[in-house]
Order: sequence, then C-alpha cells, then structure tokens
Amino acid sequence: MVLVTKPIKLLDDITINYGKINFLVPDIVIGELNKLINRKSYKISQMARTVLEITRQFEIVKTKKLRYPDDSLLDYAISYNCAIATVDKNLIKRSLAEKVMVFSLKNNKIMIINV
Repeated sequence: MVLVTKPIKLLDDITINYGKINFLVPDIVIGELNKLINRKSYKISQMARTVLEITRQFEIVKTKKLRYPDDSLLDYAISYNCAIATVDKNLIKRSLAEKVMVFSLKNNKIMIINV
C-alpha cells in the first residue's frame, strides 16, 4: 500500500493525453481495507484507516464476488473496459496478460502500462 506525500508528477499530462480520470473504488477493496483495519499491526491498521477515509471521496462500485479480490478487480476492468490502478506486481502482470491498462506508481510518478 502506498500513500503519496508529494505531488505526483505528470498528472496534468495524463489528463491531457487520456482525458479526465474518474477514480472508482470497488467494494471488494473496501472489504479488504476493513479487514486490514482489524489487524494487530498498528502501522497497517492506521494505513488502512487512512486509505479508507480517502476512498470516501470516490465513487464505490459493486463487483462480482469471486474467489480472490484480484479476480474481481480484473473481471470488473474487463467487463467495463477500464484501467486498474495498483502497485501490486502480480496484479499488474495479470492485468497486462488480459490487455487491461494499468496505472501504477514508481519514484513518485504515475506509470501508465499499456499493452
């Protein structure tokens, strides 16, 4: 989980090249964050609580409840032809294999990974 403390570079360029970006938060992600809040680790719990507060400003969408959360995310992205934003390397690989565009963070910059 990554929280950015500095402004993300190139966000304006992304808007120019791809148009306005609407961030959607799948309900499965909200469920995972709630699980993390109940963990014994104070650091993980606090990060999850902060991210959960941030997600309130975005639209929450319902997803199919599949066996794994990543499967639900991929299914939604494929069904609605949208990108996935993640820093999870395995989810990035799976998304690219399914020809789903990925937004990720690296060195405080947004990376757009496209097939």
